[in-house]
Order: sequence, then C-alpha cells, then structure tokens
Amino acid sequence: MYHGTLTPHCGVELLVEPVARLGGKVPGLQLDIYGDGDAVPSLKERSQELGISETVTFSAAYLHHADVLEKVQGASVGVIPNLPIALNRFALFSKLFEYVALGIPVVSADLPTIRAHFSKEEVTYFEAGNAASLAEALRAVHRAPATASARALAARRHYEAYRWPVSARRYASALSGAVVCNRDD
Repeated sequence: MYHGTLTPHCGVELLVEPVARLGGKVPGLQLDIYGDGDAVPSLKERSQELGISETVTFSAAYLHHADVLEKVQGASVGVIPNLPIALNRFALFSKLFEYVALGIPVVSADLPTIRAHFSKEEVTYFEAGNAASLAEALRAVHRAPATASARALAARRHYEAYRWPVSARRYASALSGAVVCNRDD
C-alpha cells in the first residue's frame, strides 16, 4: 500500500520494482497505489514493462482523505519509499503516522528524520533508494507476520507520544519556561 502524492522524489517507482521481484514468491501479492501526480504515467508504463500491471492497482484520480484512509485500513503493509535526496532527508510524512495509527506494519526508507522518530523495533527499514533492499524488507514482513504485527503495535504505542494532547503539554511547558521580553523595557 502506498497513498499520497505521486511524484518522482516520493520513490513510488522504486516500489514497483520489488513487486516484480516478489511476484512468484509472495502468493496473492497486490500493490495498491492511491494518489495522483506527475509520476502516474511513468508508474503505469513501468508496471507494464515489468509485466505486473494486473498486480498494481491505481486509484482513478485524487481521492478524499477519508476515502483513502478507509481503503488503507485493509493494508498488510504501508510503504514509505521516499528517495534519499535533500528534500526527503528531514521530512516526516503524514502517511507514516496514518499507517502507525491504523496499526499497519510500516516498511520505510531509512531516512534520518524517520529514524529519529521510530526505531527498528517499530518500523522495518530498507536502504533508501535500493529496490533490492526494499524487496527484502517486504519479504521479511511477509515471512514473519507476527514480528511485523509486534512492530506495528510498538509503533502505535510510541505514536501516542506524538499525539496533540501530549505534545500540547510539552509545548505549554516549553512556553512557560521561556523568557518573555517586554518591548517597553
């Protein structure tokens, strides 16, 4: 499962490669891609080139957020395939938190900001930009669903610290300790 913007820097094309590699090794393998963007034509073309166009499903167009989350709920794994470029280095993707909040195991590119927020006990990481590494991470989730579920549960527990009620208390505490300067002084 992938949902979100479909542009080259998001690395979704990287996700198509492992699906082709895993085709005969993972029974019932299906890749659902929900979103829109300038990479859609190349993603469809690449899926056809690899002979997996029946395995990859694209949403017809942009879907409302609630509709996407309804579809995401049934996913076996949510993938964050973002490429290791400057734009993604410090990004923290809302889809990551959506997968975690829904209890879906996550396979993610090993990018610094994501790693700073979730450990390898919570998320299955792969070498960013490496299709073979992504295929192996997806295979690991398929081979050990109990481990993947345990990671998803650990990520969900950790996610509670990022929710607004907890963050609001930390924010208020930080503000109360801040030095306030009066412009009239």
